[in-house]
Amino acid sequence: MDVERYEPLRTIGAGLHCMDGCWQKSPLKRRMTVIRHSRGELAIHSAIRLRDDDYARILEPLGRVTLIVVPNRLHGDEARWYAERYPAARVLVPRPVRDACAAKLPRVDGTIEHDWPSSWADELRGLQVEGTRMGEALLWHLPSRTLVATDLVFHFTDELRGFARLLMRWNGVVGRVGPSRIFRWFFLTDRAALVASLAPVKTWEFDRIVMSHGTLVEREGKRRFLEGFAALGL
Repeated sequence: MDVERYEPLRTIGAGLHCMDGCWQKSPLKRRMTVIRHSRGELAIHSAIRLRDDDYARILEPLGRVTLIVVPNRLHGDEARWYAERYPAARVLVPRPVRDACAAKLPRVDGTIEHDWPSSWADELRGLQVEGTRMGEALLWHLPSRTLVATDLVFHFTDELRGFARLLMRWNGVVGRVGPSRIFRWFFLTDRAALVASLAPVKTWEFDRIVMSHGTLVEREGKRRFLEGFAALGL
């Protein structure tokens, strides 16, 4: 597998960093999130493979990688390079798709739901979402008041052009925060289970939303998230 092009790692909040990158020939960029615990450890969410020299140049000056989070079955392929480079880091995957993730990785150390490290829980928490084919889990970063999602949430503003913009407008995610039509039609398998599993989000305090595809939400993230999922009954 070739290394896809990626942009510089940028700081977007307290202990929160993002890197956008290309994915094959898709007009949509993808996003990796790097979370730094106040004691200096790093968690990698939705990993993007780096060139060999860039792990030491970009990541390792920030801290020691101790947690590698595969957030759903669609965003786990490139976590293998992190698992191999950082053998002491724990690799956690969503419970519903553990077997599918394990087939792509050199090891799986547990699930986000059942094996979340207590040492991370004061600053970063995971929530398993039910009722989807992709088995996504959400993260809540308390210090930066940020919800970290993957494919459960889309949001585009003016970064797309041509057919890609028309497609995402049809998908219902241009100028709107929430699940796409494609998600509702093809990836949602149990609406009641999804809504019930998302209930804890109502107690989370967050302003920002980071998702894997689209424009970051910097303000009123919780309100916009709940409004986006209101049509599903949340």
